[in-house]
Amino acid sequence: MKYTNPVISGFNPDPSICKVGEDYYLVTSTFEYFPGIPIYHSIDLVNWEHIGNAVTRKSQLPFEKTKPSGGIWAPTIRYGNEKFYITATFSEGGKLHETEGISVAEMDPDSGKIIGEIKRVWNGTGGGWIEAPHIYHIGDWYYIIAAEGGTGVLHTEVEARSRSIWGPYESCPHNPILTNRNDTDKQAACCGHADLIQEADGKWWMVHLATRPYTSGKSPLGRETFLIPVAWQDGWFFAKGKKARIENDAPACVIQSRTKVREFDFAEKEWELEWLFIRGIDERNIERGEGKLILCPSGVKLSDTYGTPSFAAVRQYDFNCAAEAEMEYKPQNNGDEAGMAIYLTPQNIYRICKKREDGKNYIIVLKQADDFKQEIYRAEVSEGRLQFRIEADKQKYSFSYSVNGVDFISAGDASAKFLTTEVADRCFTGTVIGVYAEADSKTTAEAVI
Repeated sequence: MKYTNPVISGFNPDPSICKVGEDYYLVTSTFEYFPGIPIYHSIDLVNWEHIGNAVTRKSQLPFEKTKPSGGIWAPTIRYGNEKFYITATFSEGGKLHETEGISVAEMDPDSGKIIGEIKRVWNGTGGGWIEAPHIYHIGDWYYIIAAEGGTGVLHTEVEARSRSIWGPYESCPHNPILTNRNDTDKQAACCGHADLIQEADGKWWMVHLATRPYTSGKSPLGRETFLIPVAWQDGWFFAKGKKARIENDAPACVIQSRTKVREFDFAEKEWELEWLFIRGIDERNIERGEGKLILCPSGVKLSDTYGTPSFAAVRQYDFNCAAEAEMEYKPQNNGDEAGMAIYLTPQNIYRICKKREDGKNYIIVLKQADDFKQEIYRAEVSEGRLQFRIEADKQKYSFSYSVNGVDFISAGDASAKFLTTEVADRCFTGTVIGVYAEADSKTTAEAVI
């Protein structure tokens, strides 16, 4: 039986995993998005369900200070003393200016405070950008694994071990234990940032991040969660084959399920777990329940670097997918607009919307890539309900709309290349697709979805 990577698709980087009884729990990074740190559950390592989020209150972290691709980095999940512990970096905090390396310190698990000295134990292999260390006590050895090379095409995972948690640590002769930097297949790239887990039958596995590059080695989906079997030799472990593959032999008798169609009817006020909001959610401008979602412009636009726009989105989970929304919207002032957007960064956004300009209402499709903006469709439209549709494949996004709920009018295509993390400057996230409303000036126009 085979399984196909990624096991958690779409923008889900920096996976960390733990086991409690027969159950596995996994977390990933969310950066500037709220709620933060999704929690996934599995009983077989291959099929995962989103069961919660660790950061669900704006009071937990100062999201308003978060810049694009800032915020919550590299969470780790562990279990002990009948409690789950999740640690992470909030990147907008203070920084230590010192040479790269991994240090160990004892910590009070209840207070989170450091106890005693902090000791440098390993400086890595010299690959640069050493990060995301995990430490394991297996048999008589303490093992450290960490990512090196930066989270791009040179990304790797390296290993060291010691008889004492305090070191000294010796580097693994098999380093790097995982990398696709020289892989000619180019089915997976940027592999690294791993965590180790053991099945009940004794087999070992690693979860790690990777991308699925499409044409020209780029992907709009960002870094996803992969699973790879682990091999042992002379007391060292490493990824089997030492590189990620799209297809692997599955754990015993596991049948992989696939993502199904997801529909949201907004019957309840509570948000489903999949929804994401940029730097928090402003409930004054986003309201749902009784079968509808109401968006009012917050004063912050999608292209703004800070603040919370009126935008509710979900991850783009695969190259080939489609999203659709039905909307009632009566713009009042010039500049009022509402519709659907594919968002990567404030400088990399595609949108289809209804917008008021020069006293008239138009359907507009706008492509923004860095400082380049291009309007690829415009048509005047009357009042009434609209349906917007965005369809994606590996090469492009296609936009269409309907004014009667039956017949869809093509509104053009836009290349997927400009919404890839490799093209966007220093982007650690991935594309999300959602609905939004914004305005140039104060307005009472509401988008009802």
